[in-house]
Amino acid sequence: MSKKRIFWLLLMGCVTNVGFCNAINPLSIFYAKGWFVGASAGLVWPQLGESNTSVLNGNDAQAPYNSDLYSIDKTPGSTNDWSLYAGYRWDRSQQILPHYSVALRYEHLSRFKIEGTVDQYSLPDFVNYNYHLYGSSNIFSAQGKVDLYDFHSFDPYLTLGLGTANTTVEGYKESPYSGIDARISPGYQNNSASHFTYSLGLGLDYFITPKITASLGYEYADLGNVKSGDGTSTWSGSSLSFGRLTTNTVLLSVFYQLT
Repeated sequence: MSKKRIFWLLLMGCVTNVGFCNAINPLSIFYAKGWFVGASAGLVWPQLGESNTSVLNGNDAQAPYNSDLYSIDKTPGSTNDWSLYAGYRWDRSQQILPHYSVALRYEHLSRFKIEGTVDQYSLPDFVNYNYHLYGSSNIFSAQGKVDLYDFHSFDPYLTLGLGTANTTVEGYKESPYSGIDARISPGYQNNSASHFTYSLGLGLDYFITPKITASLGYEYADLGNVKSGDGTSTWSGSSLSFGRLTTNTVLLSVFYQLT
């Protein structure tokens, strides 16, 4: 039988037999796909990249005495966040790599406290003040997710997110220790800045129903450098730099398949 005759027989089979067509269609490995929405809530442990920062204090003395040294608590303590998702998921009729998806994500990192002490003139005997301010962030990203293996409705997964984080530092306050007269505050202003961000995650999906999925996972994220706004008066043109803001988050999520 000629190759041409075989081709026409296959084509006629496709026209008369939909199942046969699907069998030879590479896209038949996808047995379901559609849009989904989701939400998550998490417990977050922020971490700052710097343990101290130095700013000019207007003194005419030689360095380092013309600067104040601010210590930084690198682990501010836990806070929380929440996220909203909208995306598209593909489901495969295979046990290995059974599902994968892409989604747009909005995440809000709640307020956390940044604090430390002030060594005036960079002298250890002049630790005269403590200070604090607050940070928070709004994150917009695209997230890819792949389930690795299907264990009877329990599927371990990996995620990768790329986007931008708009982080705000605000509310600078300082207080003198006992016996110290209060100085004029540097008055560091509020500051918001956007930076590239990425996140890496892992966890476990549980398919409650074909349309409803619950997830428990861990996520690491880098939100970029954070700093205060400029100071006032003598400290004009100076700011407090806290290094890179990273987060470690435990997330509980729920997703609903629309189609």
